[in-house]
Amino acid sequence: MRAFYSFLFLFLLMATTPVLAGNVTYADMRGRWVSTQCTAPATPAALSKDSEAAADDLNAQRAAHNQYVMDAQAYMTCLTKEAERDAEATGILVTKSAQALIDKAAADLNASAQPQKPE
Repeated sequence: MRAFYSFLFLFLLMATTPVLAGNVTYADMRGRWVSTQCTAPATPAALSKDSEAAADDLNAQRAAHNQYVMDAQAYMTCLTKEAERDAEATGILVTKSAQALIDKAAADLNASAQPQKPE
């Protein structure tokens, strides 16, 4: 019966806990979080320093750079939102897991305090 309740608890915990979007790894006493939903923009070619370059070429380069700046801002916003969601989900997971351990310890304590029935 205890196995059934443990399974039920784990199922409910998994069903109510938000799923992490990024990947978290921990090895050699170092942790790392990597986004799985945000894609970094490609860096455009460096702006030409040729004073003889055609105005159309310079304007196209400037437009590409401006687009890169907007894409980089969108990327950083995406990272911020994904990291915040993952941090919140991780906090919920830790809190629920800790509460489950506390509840189990309290139940074990209460069970050990009950007088044993003679056989």
